[in-house]
Amino acid sequence: YSNNLLLNNLNQREKTINIYPNPTKRFLHLENNSHESNILIYNSFGKIVQSYNSKNLIDLGNLKNGIYWIEIKNESNNFLTKFIKL
Repeated sequence: YSNNLLLNNLNQREKTINIYPNPTKRFLHLENNSHESNILIYNSFGKIVQSYNSKNLIDLGNLKNGIYWIEIKNESNNFLTKFIKL
């Protein structure tokens, strides 16, 4: 019981990275990403289709329309979420 409480408190202190707009036509903005990050974009089959080093903005102009996963790794976060490219 005490381990769960401790983990919950740690998670509340970490800043969550937000991406917007979702869905997007071209650009994804990263909010609360204070470090240069290694960013990987996966298609729905789990294949890496693009990679970036960025802090605040990702240009998705080369991707086809569809559902993708974005993984953002930096020294303080490891974040994974789904987005839609229109």
